[in-house]
Amino acid sequence: MTIPFLTAHWRNLVVATFAAPDEVLEGYLPPGVELDSYDGQAFCSLVGFQFQKPSLFGVPSPFYRNFPEWNLRIYVQRGEKRGVHFVREFVPNRVVTWAGRLSFREPFETAPVTVDVSTEATKLKVEYTVTRGDKTHWLSAEGAIRTQCPSDFDARFTDLDWAFSHTSSGGTQEFEVKRPAWDVHPLHRFEIDVDWVKLYGPQWVAMNGQEPVSVALVGGSEVRVTVPKICELNSAYAHSPGLLQPV
Repeated sequence: MTIPFLTAHWRNLVVATFAAPDEVLEGYLPPGVELDSYDGQAFCSLVGFQFQKPSLFGVPSPFYRNFPEWNLRIYVQRGEKRGVHFVREFVPNRVVTWAGRLSFREPFETAPVTVDVSTEATKLKVEYTVTRGDKTHWLSAEGAIRTQCPSDFDARFTDLDWAFSHTSSGGTQEFEVKRPAWDVHPLHRFEIDVDWVKLYGPQWVAMNGQEPVSVALVGGSEVRVTVPKICELNSAYAHSPGLLQPV
């Protein structure tokens, strides 16, 4: 049996998904990767989650065994493979940032990120914050402690097996994320305070004030991530990287 490159537990996810303009998202895509549109509309998600118990090639990391992450991801596809491409991944530690950039060439950035999880007999509440400059942004979701299968529409944004990123040479790499299908907690309440321009740049100004089209509160599970693999590209995709240069 092949040992996964990375194993970890992703827990207490808040996945807030938004319709977004194609012209904003397309500038970030690696070569050969296209937007995964639904009814002609492209999407991105703000995601907060707890990253727990990481191991590399079966060896548990001795440090940073439990930390929060806040990321922005775009929904994409390469051929028949549906997945995500990350615009930015905020974590609270420089060592984690360095490891994420080195291992996956993902756009990690160090920033103050917090998580607060509270449970009662019938209720779960999860809140994430990230601070950049003079602004603290936050996501807060509250739902039932019980779980259920997500709707088909919500599952488009939680039930994905692939991620794609830039390579140092301007190409594309892919890695597979193996895990069980996730149930969701029925949502009671969701609140958000995010300035997209301050967090991600002026090209995101159209997102300020937008309401999410889907919000999922997910318990999560163990995940297994394969070694990144360089994608073979048709010459038609031999173009320079978009707005997000490889890290």
